[in-house]
Amino acid sequence: MDLPRAYIPGFAALADACLELAGRPERRVVLYPHVNADGDALGSSLGLALLLERLGVAVDIIVGEAVPGKLGFLPAASRILVHDGDAALERRLTERQALAIGIDCPAGERLGARRALYEAAPKQAIIDHHISDLAPAPLIIVNSRAAAVCEMITWFQLYLERRLGLDLSHIDISTCLMAGLMTDTGRFSFTNTSSRTFAAASLLMRQPVPTQQLASRLFDAVTPAKLRFIGETASAAELRHDGRFILSTLEADVMTSVGGVETDLEGLVALLRDVEGVDLAVLLREMPDGDIRGNVRSSERIDAQAFARAFGGGGHLRAAGFTVHGHQLGTLQAEIFAAADRVFAQLDADVAAEPASGPEF
Repeated sequence: MDLPRAYIPGFAALADACLELAGRPERRVVLYPHVNADGDALGSSLGLALLLERLGVAVDIIVGEAVPGKLGFLPAASRILVHDGDAALERRLTERQALAIGIDCPAGERLGARRALYEAAPKQAIIDHHISDLAPAPLIIVNSRAAAVCEMITWFQLYLERRLGLDLSHIDISTCLMAGLMTDTGRFSFTNTSSRTFAAASLLMRQPVPTQQLASRLFDAVTPAKLRFIGETASAAELRHDGRFILSTLEADVMTSVGGVETDLEGLVALLRDVEGVDLAVLLREMPDGDIRGNVRSSERIDAQAFARAFGGGGHLRAAGFTVHGHQLGTLQAEIFAAADRVFAQLDADVAAEPASGPEF
């Protein structure tokens, strides 16, 4: 199987930085998945940690919140450290981290309270698949065409195997990486799924990954809280532009009364997008600290990332998000509707300007 050539320079630099730490447990790689880490962020962090440890490299993973129960089954999830302001933990990490790697994000604000720890490392790297404005650098590995960071880590594993002449495959690594692949592709059904995604999945299936069990745990199981959120999201949904735009909100009192955890909210905006005729879907939810988080999904006719960027966010062409500070929900809703008005006005103008198609043969 061919290794995508574009990865090789970044993978070579990352491998050099990691392998020089082999056999030196006092000098460690520390992985920083984004805040509210999802299946791809956690799966890729765990998969990379287990991969590097097979090469004698010591690794820590530190997250901003407790691992969601829905993802607690992932191999080695119990070893993940939670950043809770513990001064002793921060001091220990700061003293021993030789390389800090931002996972599934461009670092910065997406690390939350861990940002200072990441930036204190003598060397930093990033592995991400989101559209970003990061300046090119040897240890900045970004591919917005990759379906998931787990896809990128799978290719990194293949690079290491060929460079070192080793078989590094392991059931735990493959399970973690497959979980992230399945999460970010909707079981390989989203438009971000490519031939390289399937090739990466094929590499992972050198081990007997329990894909049916993964699908059941990641997608089919519905908690009582998620069932409530589905109902609240559907009840609050508002359609505009002849049913091509849909907006729903989860207000703070709903979030409080339902409770649940972050993973109970996964898939809600996708349900909105899947409504027949919808080209653009937005879900807003009020957070306990007053911030409002927005999730955006779109059809191939609209750039979700560009829509989110107008509100300070980013992401992918079809899936993106943003967080707004200091806004009232009603004010933000009005701004969202106005932005949608502009998007669909431009879309309609573009369609009207298209030349009429000739007869079909």
